[in-house]
Amino acid sequence: MIEENSQKQSETAAYTSVINPVVITLLVPHFLLQTPAEASSDVYHLVEKTSEDSYFLHENFIWKENGTRLYNSTKAFLVRSDGHVNVQTGLHAYKSSDVMRVLPLTTSSTEFYVPSYQTYNDSSYNLRSVFLVVSKYNDNCVEATYHNDTGPYLIESQCLAELEVWEKMAAHGDFTGVYINSTHPITVIGGHECAYIPTDKKFCDLIMDAAPPLAEWGKEFIVGPILGRRYSGVGHVIRVVAGYDHTEMEVVGGGSELAYTRDRGKYIEIGVTNNEQHIMTVTCSNACMVVQYNKGIYAYRDDDFQTDPFMMVITPIDHFTNDMTFSTPWDVDEEGNLQTMRNFLTVVAPDDSRSDILLNGQRISTITHTGWIGQKLGHYSVISLSIGHNNYTLRHPDPEVKLMGYVYGHGDGGEARTAYGFAAGYRGIRYVC
Repeated sequence: MIEENSQKQSETAAYTSVINPVVITLLVPHFLLQTPAEASSDVYHLVEKTSEDSYFLHENFIWKENGTRLYNSTKAFLVRSDGHVNVQTGLHAYKSSDVMRVLPLTTSSTEFYVPSYQTYNDSSYNLRSVFLVVSKYNDNCVEATYHNDTGPYLIESQCLAELEVWEKMAAHGDFTGVYINSTHPITVIGGHECAYIPTDKKFCDLIMDAAPPLAEWGKEFIVGPILGRRYSGVGHVIRVVAGYDHTEMEVVGGGSELAYTRDRGKYIEIGVTNNEQHIMTVTCSNACMVVQYNKGIYAYRDDDFQTDPFMMVITPIDHFTNDMTFSTPWDVDEEGNLQTMRNFLTVVAPDDSRSDILLNGQRISTITHTGWIGQKLGHYSVISLSIGHNNYTLRHPDPEVKLMGYVYGHGDGGEARTAYGFAAGYRGIRYVC
């Protein structure tokens, strides 16, 4: 069963893959880097090779100048590659961690809409909706605009220097649907410093994900379940954001069909009330963005399986890719020691090719007893399975077969109440910068 949430919008509002192996450029905000608890202060190099195919970028590499360690949280760093790479980044903190994929900069990376969630205000807390803008170039002028019923109005504008990070937080309201445009390519990250999902249920957590450029949006999406909750009835939340006026949206699943029309920057929010079996399909008449949210631990009864909210931007079907590489992150305890998480993988694949999908060289059908769940959009099926802490490659031996993986996880008992989620793959359709 699916139901529309009546929450009102406020007016305040990776695997990176390209068609040809050319230079890939990614911008990562400095303060979002994953930092292993055991990393010593004398590690200053940019990259550490942790396995045959995996590299780890340390937060405390920072630049050295005359033997002095430097730190500037308003600066980003640039990742460039001559081939296909996976870049994940995250913030690790006790009971508040998240991980996201980093998308490549393209020539179309100048127009975005923000994914986020509602600012939470009460007498004790002011937990804010937020977005980050990162510039690769000097003199890069950026505008953030909200489109309401009477027309657009400017929230704020900034002209950024090379690798500068602009962070904007909402005193109230929700930045979801805020339009961001720039004179030169940028990276945009949307999220929330500690979101309650739903807003009246404990507990909150950091949520974040990279916003795809408007030119890279799609019209067809498949949203799988979120496993690892004590009660399947807890469900999850889906938002669909329109990129253009008069966008017709259809959401199908769980025995229900819902239809809407929204203008640019406006969104619908759908509550999915069964987590285990319902596969949702979203189709839009114009380009749109779909975001999936994990609910808080007390969203449905008393779920003693430790978890927290997370959000992940769902990849459109026309951005599916043939292979993707990802790693499952670790949690940290109060002293900063690494802790395990309960990790899961959801795979979306064509019906006629699903039996040959490989995870680290093994057929998925041989490593899980869960079955594929079918749906009608383009004859795709979905399977979800538990995975451990490792580096993974998900692929199909036929390069013409395109699929997608979603990686997510929850705390592993005790006080480890946190969660994360991100799409493991992305096939760009524009030229990279």
